Amino acid sequence: MRSIDEVSKLIVDRSKEYGFIVALLELSNAGVRVLQAAEAIVKVPQTMKKSVRMEYVRADLKKQKEVIEQELDSLVELLVKVIRNEADE
Repeated sequence: MRSIDEVSKLIVDRSKEYGFIVALLELSNAGVRVLQAAEAIVKVPQTMKKSVRMEYVRADLKKQKEVIEQELDSLVELLVKVIRNEADE
């Protein structure tokens, strides 16, 4: 079984990655809105819209965020088990 320090480090590392993904997601949200506004002014054809491509990027970021959330939940559960195990020893 892993130690408290090992699990804590994993949680910290994944939390940092989670923060990075959330920041990228927020930036992509803002980017999509700006691109949509610009495309509406210039009347860009649907096939050339960069906002559509950004939507795919945003969807991928959302998936990554969900995966990290699940991993963090599992890591916290693991940490609780490790703490209980060490308390029982």
